[in-house]
Amino acid sequence: MVFRRIFLSAFGRPWYDKEQPLPRRFFAFCAGAVIAIISGAALGLAFPLTDIFPLAWIAFVPLLVMQRGISVKRMWLFAFLAGMSFWLVLAYWMHVFHVMALFTAVPALALYFSLPFLFLSVWQRISRDRFPWLDPLLFSLFWAGVEYFRSTGFLGYSWGLAGYSQTAFLPILQIADIAGVWGVSFLVVFANAVVAYLFRQDTRRRKRILLCCLGALLGFSLLYGALRLSEKPSGAEYKVHLIQAFVDPETDWARDRYAETMQKITDLTLQAGKGGGDLIIWPETLSHPPGMYYWKYLRMAPEDNSDRRIAEWFVGMPDRAGRAVLLTAPHRDRVAVTNVTGSPGLEMQSYNAAFLVTPGTNVLDSYYKINLVPFGEWFPYKKEFPFVAKILRDTVASDFTPGTRYTVFRERDTAFSVVICFEDIFGGLCRQFVLGGAEFLINTTNDYWSRSVQSQEQHAAMAILRAIENRRYMVRAANTGVTCVIDAWGRMQARLPNHTVGILDGNISLMRGYGQSVYTRHGDFLGIAGAYLGGLALVLGLLFNLYKGLQTGFRAAWKTYANEE
Repeated sequence: MVFRRIFLSAFGRPWYDKEQPLPRRFFAFCAGAVIAIISGAALGLAFPLTDIFPLAWIAFVPLLVMQRGISVKRMWLFAFLAGMSFWLVLAYWMHVFHVMALFTAVPALALYFSLPFLFLSVWQRISRDRFPWLDPLLFSLFWAGVEYFRSTGFLGYSWGLAGYSQTAFLPILQIADIAGVWGVSFLVVFANAVVAYLFRQDTRRRKRILLCCLGALLGFSLLYGALRLSEKPSGAEYKVHLIQAFVDPETDWARDRYAETMQKITDLTLQAGKGGGDLIIWPETLSHPPGMYYWKYLRMAPEDNSDRRIAEWFVGMPDRAGRAVLLTAPHRDRVAVTNVTGSPGLEMQSYNAAFLVTPGTNVLDSYYKINLVPFGEWFPYKKEFPFVAKILRDTVASDFTPGTRYTVFRERDTAFSVVICFEDIFGGLCRQFVLGGAEFLINTTNDYWSRSVQSQEQHAAMAILRAIENRRYMVRAANTGVTCVIDAWGRMQARLPNHTVGILDGNISLMRGYGQSVYTRHGDFLGIAGAYLGGLALVLGLLFNLYKGLQTGFRAAWKTYANEE
């Protein structure tokens, strides 16, 4: 009680009363801003590398307590400051894209962070705070909805979701096979909101009811997690060899070094082939030249042609290793298109691709990356904004076309799918492959670009959720980063150190007999529900403000008319 009184006296409504002296109001504003910044930073520390995951369960409490005593605009500002602090702690490494990323991407992401607080403030204003016991539930749904909305579309970015802060707390993560990462985010945020509600001046009965609801959710989640973690894998095993080559794509494929790089990759692949097993997996774009394109169009070139030599090296790798190899490289191909006049024609298009090739140069299938990095790998509005496209062409190395097919590779009696680079951060994408019959998932990535162990560990942590959501093993082959094997319960079975050259052998259970999880079958229902609820709150808030404005204007006009009479 003493702590509650001190907290409320510092950050409650009286602290921001307009009738208070200006110095006290200024100090109150500064104190609120500092609290917001500390709150956002605390949430950022819950993620890898620091992994202080308990902080996520209380990080929002100061912000939500302050919300009871300040205006909508001021709360939105404080929440934005918290978002800025959060993203600077979580993703300071964004500057490697461009120094301007910290001044563009971080504020945009902070704006997303602030939206649930805005929606809650709008709800409180519309309802005139008559249903305060609904606030924890609504805020948690708003949060899950904004996270889902942020993760969709051309600019979709699923990094930094609250649920990812719990990757070191496996029992609580197991509910992801029901509601996805959104379920974990909901639970973490709901705990924050209930604790904040305890600081309200409300009846003890309502507080006990909310505490019981939180206890029931936590109890169910922990019990469910314990039961799931006690399970054992079932089905046949499949052995893979994951190559971590630690190649710098900017320098190691230069004309004066590419032969040395090819030999390095060859040695690793042949060494992996001597270990038996079923499949050798290359990381993303391990071959920087488009080897399959060269094979398709240039294999009849003169023998001394360097592109022909790369083609034969690339496609002949499974023969030399004596094993099927998942080869990765950029790819180009001529695609039938219809031009603006309606006439058919051929257009050369580029892809970020993976190819399954078996000994005997038998190309079984290919996958073209579907979810490309916005601005980094593609820009869909080249015709509408040609000046932006020109800037990107001058500064960005890739201009890929997104793939359209959810490829399920079938090698002998095994089925698997590949997600390339940051595709493994999108649960909705990964579940499509499992729905198509994939018995395990492969993430091929090249995290060399970030030069940040923190970024690489955060990326790997998100793959843990994809494994749990679909109850399928996930293996990651990283050029550098985290090359690892993750089981269907999110446990990292084996891994290689970052920034080293090596081969990781992994045994994968095909999980036959487990069927599809609730999340795999029904998808992002919780995130979608929250997104619709947030949209409804925004619309109602706009209508409410319009109504109040018209009401005020009508009253003023009527008063003027009455005085004239």
